[in-house]
Amino acid sequence: MSRAGKVAIGLVSVAALLAALIGITWSDAGFLAHESARLGATAGVVPPAVTTCTPGVGGPHIVTLAPTAEGLPVTGYRVTQELDADLPADWTWAVGEAEGVPMTPWGDSFWPADQATVGFGIELPFLAGGSASGTTTIRAVGPGGWESAATTYDWSISASWGVVTSTCEAPVG
Repeated sequence: MSRAGKVAIGLVSVAALLAALIGITWSDAGFLAHESARLGATAGVVPPAVTTCTPGVGGPHIVTLAPTAEGLPVTGYRVTQELDADLPADWTWAVGEAEGVPMTPWGDSFWPADQATVGFGIELPFLAGGSASGTTTIRAVGPGGWESAATTYDWSISASWGVVTSTCEAPVG
């Protein structure tokens, strides 16, 4: 056997010994040819909901929810209510139902795609004084939980000696 053959056998023996000592196991896996794959993908968009916000005096603010004709199908709506500051001490966020409309809780809520209107508002005592303001943000939700761009309304409620005024401004941004 040639010297090169003896060196090759020695190197293989040392490699096998090292592999055994450090726990490497040999397998029969290997690649004999080029492999490739193809993947096709299409993209869709969840368009923003068609919404309106009507201020309520003596009743809830009413928000309408409707899908647009284009884009992916809407599976529901996420409505987020945020206050700009704490409510006056004797004011509370309205919950439940008012005038036949379900009221959105403070924070995030999810509504099914067939929910056409939701409301929000603040309950305050007679002859209360003070004000509150915040934002209502609506996102249409599509398949897989994908969400549309947000539509945001600024709103306010003010009261002084039993006179209540409220606003719900056109979409911001």
